[in-house]
Parts: sequence; structure tokens; C-alpha cells
Amino acid sequence: MRLASLGAGADEIATCAAQEGVDLGEDPTTRLANFVLEVIDDTRENKSSMLIDVEMRRKTEVDYFNGWVADQLPTTTSSCRMLYTKIKMIEKDF
Repeated sequence: MRLASLGAGADEIATCAAQEGVDLGEDPTTRLANFVLEVIDDTRENKSSMLIDVEMRRKTEVDYFNGWVADQLPTTTSSCRMLYTKIKMIEKDF
């Protein structure tokens, strides 16, 4: 797990939420990152639907999961934008 990327992505999501007037409470970056880590732990035996889509060479749900957040960020080097771009590059080969 790349914890730095997780923290950066959580920070980007918290920033977008704040820009939209969504109050995620105190220390939203840490809370979001901890939530993601809990989900990872709780579902560690599962195969993600996005991985299944890639293996089946189907379009993924990346547009719904982080496409909007990636579009809201002012830089192409954001964690969310880079993840989005990598997945879209994989889909392009389908």
C-alpha cells in the first residue's frame, strides 16, 4: 500500500468536498485515509469490481469513483488525476 498516495488522495478529496461546501468534520484527510484503510482490511479477501472489470476487459467505474474529483483539481499531477489517467490508459487497450 502506498500510504503517501493514500494521504494525498484523501487530502484532494477533502479539498474538493470543502470547495463544494461539504463538511467532512474535523481532520477530514486523516478520517478519509483511515476509512479507506478500514475498507481495505475488511475486504482483503475480496477481489475488487474494478479489477474484475479490467481482467474481463470491460470499462471500469473509475469515472464514477474518482473522475469528478480528478476533474476538479487544478493540476495534472494530483494523485486522483494520475490514478484516473492510469486506469483510462488500461481501458484504452480494450
